[in-house]
Amino acid sequence: MFGNYFYHQRTRTAVATFGKLFNDIYVLRKNKAGAIVSTLKVPLSYGPKQKFLERIAEQADLVEDDKVAIKLPRMSFEITGISYDTSRQLPKSNDFNRTGSTANTRNKFRSGQPYVINFELSVFAKSQDDALQVVEQIIPYFSPQYTLTIKPHPMAEEGKEAAGSIYISQVEYEKMEFK
Repeated sequence: MFGNYFYHQRTRTAVATFGKLFNDIYVLRKNKAGAIVSTLKVPLSYGPKQKFLERIAEQADLVEDDKVAIKLPRMSFEITGISYDTSRQLPKSNDFNRTGSTANTRNKFRSGQPYVINFELSVFAKSQDDALQVVEQIIPYFSPQYTLTIKPHPMAEEGKEAAGSIYISQVEYEKMEFK
């Protein structure tokens, strides 16, 4: 339809970058004396919230049973929408060229277009304390945004990084009753 095939993995990179931000979240379990009994790394996976809720509802014991396919606490995330941001629109002639692998070739790249990718991050926990430990490890980094540096294109020259911001727009609490 539009001519030559291209796939620069921009959306895939955005998904991987978003997931990487939340990949090192831990929950501490303490005894009544306050001593740490165990440290659990909270697993993170890409998938719809509803899929995890259905799997969790099927399980009898979500904490101790070694035979279950899913344990709590855990997190999931998914893309919930992609929309164009007209406030950050760039000129259409803002493409850039780079010398190819031989003297007679070059690579032409279209300038990035300002799209906003909406993600939903879900935290699943059996106890409120586990959920609050996870949330408290995330929220302090966003005020209300977290800015990171990303390479705009896999073939972009070194030093041509771009700043990207991730915003928290809302934190909701939904109580679910499990078996």
